[in-house]
Amino acid sequence: MLANLVSLALLALRARPLRALLMALTLGAGTAAVSLAAAVLTGYSEQIERLAFGAYARSLVVTENWASPQRSGPPTTADITRIRETLGARIEGVAAWRMTMSDVRYGAEAREMFLYGVSGDYRFELDTPMAEGRLFTAEELEGASRVCLLGAAAARDLYRAERTRIGRQVRVNGIGCEVIGIFETPQVRTADRYDEAVIVPFLASMRYYEAGATRLAPNEADQVTVVLRDRRMLRPSVSDADRVLRRARGSPISQPPPFRFSDASAPAQAVQRQRASAGALLVVVAVISLLAALIGYASSTLSNVEMRRRDIALQMSSGAGGLDILAQIILESLILGLAGAAFGAAVSFGAGQILEHGFGIPVIHDTRVVVLTGIVGIAAGLVAGALPAWKASRLPPALAVRQ
Repeated sequence: MLANLVSLALLALRARPLRALLMALTLGAGTAAVSLAAAVLTGYSEQIERLAFGAYARSLVVTENWASPQRSGPPTTADITRIRETLGARIEGVAAWRMTMSDVRYGAEAREMFLYGVSGDYRFELDTPMAEGRLFTAEELEGASRVCLLGAAAARDLYRAERTRIGRQVRVNGIGCEVIGIFETPQVRTADRYDEAVIVPFLASMRYYEAGATRLAPNEADQVTVVLRDRRMLRPSVSDADRVLRRARGSPISQPPPFRFSDASAPAQAVQRQRASAGALLVVVAVISLLAALIGYASSTLSNVEMRRRDIALQMSSGAGGLDILAQIILESLILGLAGAAFGAAVSFGAGQILEHGFGIPVIHDTRVVVLTGIVGIAAGLVAGALPAWKASRLPPALAVRQ
């Protein structure tokens, strides 16, 4: 039975090939416009985050909540362990940071610069290539060696025109430190803070603090950065991390949280809101294109069924029932819809490759969007074809022939 209905539906489509082709192309154009617009929006979204904020756009930045009346101190290595155990596979990397101002000297040059002590996956935040030298080894990073990295601006200020810079000793608050690497000028906004700074291993940073400066315990950090694999995990991760740290610090939900999780990423959130506003405009334009295509597709389907009243009447005179007619029309709409959706997906992916490789426009396709737009188009065709088919199948054959 089903095979017969499919054969009849294909025969009806082949009887009017140009109409069937135009209907499929109309639907395909609409689905292609929506899926391609979504792909471009996603591509630019990823590029903006990468260029402007790097990993910070998908990070929890854990700092002491100074506004809380029940202050419980800065985050510790024990807190890092708790967060790791709670968030698990959502985490891509974790870094602990200490920060203070320092007097940095090389020869006759002296500058006041930021001093950063770091452990863990610090490259996510630095996100800047090396101009000279090397990064910390694992042993240096976890030890107390007197080695340091310089930002590009810091190296220019200290070394001036001197060519040999790697291996030289700079003095940080009067204590010598061997420069093993110098970064290039940062391209990511959040890495700008390290441009005129000295970066040392976490444990070694304590020895460079000025007398009288606020000192942290060996297991404490000014800031802990938890880089997530996907920025969509930010909201639930903040909730989970807050819950486990409240429990560890004995802070009830009725009190302010002991830690803040988004201070440093606030600029990233602002840019995300701006991008969302611009993206909404693009989505509206794409949806309007899809609606226009669906209206044209539905009109063509409706017109096609209305023009076939005599054919339907002849089929019914030959013994076809109303349900048979209805099923055949629905199958025709389904076949056209599938063809149009497949054509739209092919056009979207093909145009995306041209935009990305030919014009440098970032394109990231989301299969869910492509499938959803195709389903919407198919559903519109089914609805548009089913109603007139149902009306036609209920007419007496003699009356249908006369009409």
